[in-house]
Amino acid sequence: MGNDEVTTTDRMDDVTLYHTFSGLKNKKGLKSSQLKTLLAIGGWKLGAVPFTALASTPESRQTFIASVIKFLHQYEFDGLDFDQEYPGSHGSTPQDKHLFSVLVQEICEGFEQNAKQVDKPRLMVTTAVAAGISNIQSGYEIPPPVSVSDDLSYNSSVCHLYLDYIHVMTYDLHGSWEGYTGENSPFYKNPTDTGSTAHLHVVSPRIDADADQRPCRKSRGDLGTKPTKIPQMSHLYNICTFLKYGATEAWEASEDVPYAYRGNEGLGYDDTRSFKIKTGTGSSSSGGSSGGNGFWAGKASGLYPVANNRNAFWHCPNRLTYQQNCPAGLVFDTSCDCCNWA
Repeated sequence: MGNDEVTTTDRMDDVTLYHTFSGLKNKKGLKSSQLKTLLAIGGWKLGAVPFTALASTPESRQTFIASVIKFLHQYEFDGLDFDQEYPGSHGSTPQDKHLFSVLVQEICEGFEQNAKQVDKPRLMVTTAVAAGISNIQSGYEIPPPVSVSDDLSYNSSVCHLYLDYIHVMTYDLHGSWEGYTGENSPFYKNPTDTGSTAHLHVVSPRIDADADQRPCRKSRGDLGTKPTKIPQMSHLYNICTFLKYGATEAWEASEDVPYAYRGNEGLGYDDTRSFKIKTGTGSSSSGGSSGGNGFWAGKASGLYPVANNRNAFWHCPNRLTYQQNCPAGLVFDTSCDCCNWA
């Protein structure tokens, strides 16, 4: 980024890579008809400071949004993944917690207006968010959770109104900085976890818990490791090689994730089974997505329309059932599992 506008990096092959990546949607022989490609902007290396500057005024925000729209169309991306690490920390000011909400809202509104102008589907808006409790609390405006007995009508929330997906960075839950071994991104906490570590699992992060009460799609995953010998994150091809050549694979039932070991080396990772559990399409060792009471019985965790009431939807997380309503004037749209204009 530069002068509040999105630009390519100094790499000479950026443009080639953009076209190759977006070209996957048209590649013959692939089941790619539903494939969406997003451009991620941000990351830990870029930090939060550039976002502080561009979010600070209405003029700078509109400059940024206009440049993003032009860039996404130019390279045939389907949307933006906004990766500010992190609002309210890592060099960011406390005011950025609110400005993050403002910027995301204005990005979505800009994408809506552009869709009408070019007569094409709206560009998607997603964000990568922190998994650690302290960064969540300092970085994101999240309404208080509601209970079943509360009036479950909507209040103002960036999540339910403006984001298509939330990508929780669960690969940051655990790592080599801790000095002991274990799973990198457990679904549930290990029975031995106490104190602050008891919150470091996929179903715990506050932003995820609150998103569970709004029609906002969540994506989570980790392909990192927390090994015993080499204290670092590993790439997918390293994990595949480790598993292929002599590693013993095992399953940690209390955390619903696999791990593998060979000699004095070990790693935690995700496989097909654990991904299905995390996305609500598979059965948990702890009974996470089979059985249950009420509307939820026999269904995977997720969002479902309410018969004869387009404004309402069923939300079924972790064997619980809630009936909720979209804001006035909106209806539940099964094509995106979100509240949309009628």
